Amino acid sequence: MADPEHVAIVQAGKKAVDEWREQKRERRDGREGFDLSDEPLPINMAGLDLRHSNFANATLGATDLRGANLAESNFAGATMWLADLEGADLTDVKGLALSENNIRNARFSPNADDDWSVLRRTYTGARLLFHVLLMLAFFLPFVAKTFYWVALNNAQNHAMTLYSDVAKAVITHPELESVFHRVEADLKQRNELLKQRNELRQYAVWQLLLGVDRGLPTALLTIALLVYNLCRLILTRLVGPLREEEERSGITPKRGGWFSATRMRFPWIPDVRGSFYWFKHEVREYRWLMSLHYITVSLGAVAAISFLWNAWHWLTPSIWVQS
Repeated sequence: MADPEHVAIVQAGKKAVDEWREQKRERRDGREGFDLSDEPLPINMAGLDLRHSNFANATLGATDLRGANLAESNFAGATMWLADLEGADLTDVKGLALSENNIRNARFSPNADDDWSVLRRTYTGARLLFHVLLMLAFFLPFVAKTFYWVALNNAQNHAMTLYSDVAKAVITHPELESVFHRVEADLKQRNELLKQRNELRQYAVWQLLLGVDRGLPTALLTIALLVYNLCRLILTRLVGPLREEEERSGITPKRGGWFSATRMRFPWIPDVRGSFYWFKHEVREYRWLMSLHYITVSLGAVAAISFLWNAWHWLTPSIWVQS
């Protein structure tokens, strides 16, 4: 619960806050802040020195915090919707949940850990090119393998058609029958031998793309890498427009809930009329994107280990060169 004395000082305004700060400075306790937790706070706190304060679970919706010094404060669980943070000092704050806030000229730490700062820093700006290059490095070989296996499938189908045509031609050319049967018997013998050695199996194209032919661990690794890169692709695509809108207006995106049916519009969430919601082209809320971010971070270690493993196989083979 909030300290009633602290709440009264803040309600009294800037002069009372500055006097309280001066008293703390004289007692060499300058790092102490106000305890304003679990409290609906005054609408106007613009310009107040509220460093090191505790705003945990406080209600700050539509509060005027322009120019306020909020450095190293705790906002865990605080409602920040529509709070005006223009020019505020938000360095090293904890638990901040931005939602449609005016943050023009506000100061943040370079590594701010609130959800929106993490998303905009990780998937836009300088890191955008890095993510695009990594996704191309994954998806281009994947697409090339798809074309390869499809082409091989077409070649096999063409060979089967050609074989059927030759078999029909042998009927009208009896002199070729013995040669055809010898070649046919030889091919069947080789196929049977390969099947006995488990060297010849039939797979669908999608199974070959996932690496099912190389065993379950390889298939699971490929699926993990596919999910990892798809999550990065979605995040890169959706966070960018939100940041652009923020830079133009100075207002952060709405935080929203984890599963907001009115915004996310997933196909499997039916509305009250029995129809289906569809994913919107422009997503207006960002909190649900954090779940994709957590998946990406978790699978990032798998992707790194996979890269190092493949790099080892690429770099260790011996090559003969002239000395």
